[in-house]
Amino acid sequence: MLATACRSVVALVLVILPTVTVNADHPARDSSFTFEQFAGNRSHGLFRYGSAESVFLKFDPFGGDQPVAEQLLAGADTQTLLRADDANSNSVGPRITLGWIDLDNRGWELSYLGVGGGRGSRSVDGDGNLAMVGTLALNSSDFFNSDRIAIDAETRLYSFEINRTWNDERWSLLAGFRYVRVEDSFRLLSFESDTGIGSDFTSFGDYSVETDNDLFGLQSGIRHKRRSRLSERLFFGLGGKAGIYGNSASQSQSIIDFGGTDQPFPLRPPFRDHRGQVAFVGETNLTADLALTSNLELRVGYNLIWMDGLALAPGQLELDDAPITATSTTGGGLFHGASVGFTFKW
Repeated sequence: MLATACRSVVALVLVILPTVTVNADHPARDSSFTFEQFAGNRSHGLFRYGSAESVFLKFDPFGGDQPVAEQLLAGADTQTLLRADDANSNSVGPRITLGWIDLDNRGWELSYLGVGGGRGSRSVDGDGNLAMVGTLALNSSDFFNSDRIAIDAETRLYSFEINRTWNDERWSLLAGFRYVRVEDSFRLLSFESDTGIGSDFTSFGDYSVETDNDLFGLQSGIRHKRRSRLSERLFFGLGGKAGIYGNSASQSQSIIDFGGTDQPFPLRPPFRDHRGQVAFVGETNLTADLALTSNLELRVGYNLIWMDGLALAPGQLELDDAPITATSTTGGGLFHGASVGFTFKW
């Protein structure tokens, strides 16, 4: 509760911050980087810039250590073998930014980010001594006393934003609109050779969950950039932005026994649901830019995106013999990783 309140206060402050007028007319205090210095003679009245980067992100969910598979030991003892976040992996995608600044040092900036395709998987093998965690497995043939259990997962992130910018010698303030989509999937497969043909596991249990989150909201942020003392061509930047969003979240899930046969049996009716939720998104970026020419820079960076109020696939799992009644939107996590690309100014 306290953490949610703190995030709300931070986001509110950042939304109000850009309303402060930035005085860009004072004399330069040092030789720090400015857009105008790189633009040269702006006789056309606009300074334009664009960047294209490859972004490598890993998603670490909050509370993603939920047990999903176990080994059956003597008596009633069990040992956890797989947890929901064991299948997390890195994803890659483009980030494209286009912006322009007028002679009053005010501008507009468009940005797109799309990261996905990193499907992770893990599996464990046994000798008829594996099971899905929970009491639901007791009512099945393939989820209890099984020979192999596998999980795979994928999280995809898409973002589009448009921001108004106010620019000074070292600082830039921004405020605008952002749309974020997070797609999450989780699948648990359990194979039991006694219900199949030989050892090819033609019969299996399949528990699949997919969630979609569409976030819409206003954001605000601040960025700082200055020249390094190591080289006149090297610049370091640090920026952050945050906002409160409305999240349109949905899920669909199903769990079947005897999968792969002519008569698959649902252990629970398929479930679909949709609900609204207030969500939070905060982002921080650390960059280093090396000027290759007066117009072209090589950029490397590290990115951290903090999200809360999401419907994540593992958070919808109901492993006990109980009905599902609603979609959980209490999930969240961190997207983090490196980026590399080029920036061009004209």
